[in-house]
Amino acid sequence: MAEAERKAVRTEDWVEVADEPDHQEMFSNEHIRVYIAVIPPGRETLYHRHDKDTLYVVLQGGKNYSTALPGSKGVNYVFPKSISLTRKIRWLLTRTVFGWTYLPKSIYLLMRNDANPIVHKVRGSKDNPSDMRMMGIEFLRPGGQNRSLSIGTKPLAVDYEDDTVCVHRLKFPSDRKHIEEAVRFMGILIALKGAVRIEASSPGDSEGVTHELKEGNFLWNDCTAQFTFSTPEGSESEVLAILMK
Repeated sequence: MAEAERKAVRTEDWVEVADEPDHQEMFSNEHIRVYIAVIPPGRETLYHRHDKDTLYVVLQGGKNYSTALPGSKGVNYVFPKSISLTRKIRWLLTRTVFGWTYLPKSIYLLMRNDANPIVHKVRGSKDNPSDMRMMGIEFLRPGGQNRSLSIGTKPLAVDYEDDTVCVHRLKFPSDRKHIEEAVRFMGILIALKGAVRIEASSPGDSEGVTHELKEGNFLWNDCTAQFTFSTPEGSESEVLAILMK
């Protein structure tokens, strides 16, 4: 968007996040809406409102400044187990002292907005070497059919869980090329690291469908298909599995 056009839009106090120019929708259905926020170095978004619980996945990290609209509530962040106490303390200190937060690639966090709508703007630091890229998943309507996810007989560790979602980090080491057991769930998979091949098969189908996910790609499953995972030989891969409840 041209700078003159961006300034014209700024005559309003704020816009809905769906109308914010730097937040581009990628996918939506009755359960979720997925968008990508791209913030170049030094760019500042418009003030925009979040009114749905949203999980943010950092695809390309960097420093950012988040500023609430004067007179509005601040952002209520919730952190998964994979974010250490040390990192949370460091974030608090840098934000308090310097006003910015550094978000590294492949982490995720949640904004609890459903009962606490917030209006803020975000600015990427001019020192960032590249655009910040974050994937937002808005939860529109819970209603999956999931419990904890398991592969074979071993349940996978839960990294985050609330009344809406259950999140797992699936890690595939370089010496484990294939997982034979199929899994079925309602939710979204996001490739965080490396590449993963997913064979999706549904009852009654003579042939399955193959999906090749690279870093930043995602795939929705409505619980009708079973997924079997495989990874390239000699490479590590990591996938975030977000299951709807």
